[in-house]
Amino acid sequence: MEKEKDKGSKKKCAKAVLILAATVAASALICEGYYRAVKYECPECHEIFKPSRKDFFFACHTLKTRDLTCPKCGVKGYCREVLDI
Repeated sequence: MEKEKDKGSKKKCAKAVLILAATVAASALICEGYYRAVKYECPECHEIFKPSRKDFFFACHTLKTRDLTCPKCGVKGYCREVLDI
């Protein structure tokens, strides 16, 4: 009886690990697609630029802005998101 419980809990654990791995992989793909689709406009000099992946991922953000440093003028502020078409 105890072996049956052990097998059941192992299957549940394996299923949970697979679901977690799939969720992480899907999140990474979505984040990469979003990164490729947008650039940002400096609030000061209006330069359009693409930040590094690290800056993009870790920056504080709202729905349509991200707190970044402009590579042209060096101003740090909430840059407006622009589609990278």
